[in-house]
Amino acid sequence: MSIRMYFENVTLRDIKVGDEVTRNMGCVVTKTKVTELTDTTIICGPWKFSKRSGVEIDNDLSEPASYITKET
Repeated sequence: MSIRMYFENVTLRDIKVGDEVTRNMGCVVTKTKVTELTDTTIICGPWKFSKRSGVEIDNDLSEPASYITKET
């Protein structure tokens, strides 16, 4: 199962600038804040994530390195 398929159910549609999210990168879990939003991306400082899936967008990597979640 690909990481893209696995995270189809992540719901981030109600996220706002300033919200705290959890960035998961393997076994490293950190809290970060949303600094900017576009129609398709959530930006947390230097990191960009898909608004649809929460998966990191990084053109330098062949596979996603991390994803974000928001506690409800």
